This record gives sequence, C-alpha cells and structure tokens, in this order.
Amino acid sequence: MRRLQHVFAMIFPVPDPSEKIPAQERILLSGILVVGVAGLVYFTADWGPGFYWGNYSIFKHLNLYCPACGGSRSIYNLVRGNFLYAWRCNQLFILSLPLIVLSGFALLRAILTGYPITGKCLHPLLVWGYLAAIILFGILRNMPGEFFDCLRPPS
Repeated sequence: MRRLQHVFAMIFPVPDPSEKIPAQERILLSGILVVGVAGLVYFTADWGPGFYWGNYSIFKHLNLYCPACGGSRSIYNLVRGNFLYAWRCNQLFILSLPLIVLSGFALLRAILTGYPITGKCLHPLLVWGYLAAIILFGILRNMPGEFFDCLRPPS
C-alpha cells in the first residue's frame, strides 16, 4: 500500500502554496470548464439516427482515420448505454476517459483553490506516454489487413 501511495505522489505531486493562480486566470479556467460541461450536454442530447456527425476532412481527402475518428459517436453511444458500440467506435477515447476525468478534476481544483495546473498535476512521462499512445493508435488503425479492422470505427 505504501508503494502505491509513493507512485501516486510521484505522478500527482503536491503543489507549492506560494504558486497561486491569479483571479483572472481562474475565471478563464472557469470558462473552459463551462465549455466542457456544455460539450457534455451537447453530446447527451438525442440527435436521432440521421444526425450528421461532422466533416471528416482527413478521411474524406486522405482516406485515413485520425486517432479521434469515431470519438463523438463513441461518447454519444456511451452516455446512452451502448458500451460495446461505443468501444467499437473509438477504443482510445474510451481508455482515455479516466485521464479526461482526472484532468477535469485538476481543472476544478485549480479553479477552486488557485493552485496551478502546469507541471504539478501530471508527471511528464505520463503525458509523453499518452501522446505516444495517440500516435501509435493513429498509425495502427490505418494499417491494412483484417487484424487492424477492429481499431477502425464502423461505417
């Protein structure tokens, strides 16, 4: 148990009390949080089966799936309880939800307490590892062959 606490303390170090965020930046962070909540409300509305999900310009012009392709369909089906179909739309997004929620809590903590977010909430190795996972996912879902079909969103 002590080892787990040590790992947790390395990933999420305690901020220095002398590094408070000014009120103007806290207001900006509040606006970002409001936009995030508005996005959640947008995706929880029932748009019907014929709703147009976006431009898909990368797929349309290059015939390549970006790492975010299927993410909006994934959240749409996730909030409605279609977990398997949400997983099929974008696996990376579903696996990223804990990190997204954690980032939201870090943002909320920064707004309420005034402690900064940058460099104090997530270890740089975690951020770089996540970026590498996004790039790898984008490469693998565009590889030819039946083995990688499970990474592509359903048509």
